Amino acid sequence: GETEDTRRQQARFYLSQVTPTPKTSGLALSARRWLDLLEAEDDNLWSVLSWSLESGEIEVGLRLAGTMMYYWYVRKRRLTEARVWLDRALARGRDAGAAGETLAQALTCASALAHLQDDTGGSQMLAEEAMAIFRRVGTPRNVASAHYVLAIPAYMRGESHRAEQHCQEALDYFRAEGDRYWVAEVLLGLAHVAIAQGNYERAAAAYKESLHLSQQLGSRPCAARAQSGLGFLARARGDPATAYRLFQESLAVWGEIDDAISIAICLEAIAGTICSLGGPFRAAQLLGAAEAIRERLHSPIPRGAQPTYRQTVAGIQSSLTMLLFATAWVEGRALSPAKVIDLAREDLPNLDVAHAETEPTPEDVASHGLTPREMDVLRLVAQGRSNREIADSLFISVPTVKRHISTVLGKLALPSRSAATAYAHTHHLV
Repeated sequence: GETEDTRRQQARFYLSQVTPTPKTSGLALSARRWLDLLEAEDDNLWSVLSWSLESGEIEVGLRLAGTMMYYWYVRKRRLTEARVWLDRALARGRDAGAAGETLAQALTCASALAHLQDDTGGSQMLAEEAMAIFRRVGTPRNVASAHYVLAIPAYMRGESHRAEQHCQEALDYFRAEGDRYWVAEVLLGLAHVAIAQGNYERAAAAYKESLHLSQQLGSRPCAARAQSGLGFLARARGDPATAYRLFQESLAVWGEIDDAISIAICLEAIAGTICSLGGPFRAAQLLGAAEAIRERLHSPIPRGAQPTYRQTVAGIQSSLTMLLFATAWVEGRALSPAKVIDLAREDLPNLDVAHAETEPTPEDVASHGLTPREMDVLRLVAQGRSNREIADSLFISVPTVKRHISTVLGKLALPSRSAATAYAHTHHLV
């Protein structure tokens, strides 16, 4: 009836709006307006998806879901709900004989969402089914993209040789076609595989080529991923300052397009870097913030990344007392995404390459890098004194007290008076 016609019109409208273009999908996810439009229509999109199941219009729903993959992948909205819907719709689509390409695109979407939730087995099974369909009814381009999708679970399972084969198949096709967007994307996959194989020179070459192509194409998200990769390589060769800068630049892009999981990953990378640059307190804050983001999105740290994560946490804990570590972690969890991005992008005091390598003088150790007046202010803050009480005790003005407190927080890389209080008690300054 009329309601059915209205739903079909809605479905056609959303398919025309959601279908990605080179400037809104894949590597060019910088089109925040496109992502914002879909997020604003999220409830209506879901009403169409629900209607497609209820009315038997499975193919319409599968087409819509297949084109929503990039939106779900970036914004992480209702991931579990999306996976449940896809499971039901795919089962009905198989039974109803849905068009092969439509079914395969929806399977690819389901594989990507399974990967996001660390379901590597499910991701591989769905990707293999999509590949089988593309081999029967798809184009060479479909098959090439399916190779790249299959490389992801292979890489996550530690099957680096198989992942490399899939990436190389995809890269050969897209190079021959002159598709620079896909070439830049697949090079990232090959770089990750090269790192897993211990071939850092090859990884660096792939990241640099991907970065160069991405910058030419104006694809900032792909460039950000390449920068992060180069950041990990810089950290591995003992250059934390360069790594920190690269991670900061990458984080700025994820903040712009509101890619929450990429924000969390980048925060974890920065935390692992700045601890060696004299910022363990801030590192713990960033890990606390990343944990809160992952909990909100039900996106745990992938198994393959857990050893590195545990090593990062252990390194920070070895540099802080339990009290200071806990204080920083809790403060980080309470930060808004915008606040934590600002914190992560703020340079540490006196940051330079030698910072992590230079032994402090006995005087620096004794004073914690503070002047005698700043040390007096810190002790009074730790005693719970107000700014007015500190001013009266030291015979200085309240604005001068505020300036001293700001300097103390900056020198010690602390975010608040409460953190300064914890620091003073931990280091027996009061």
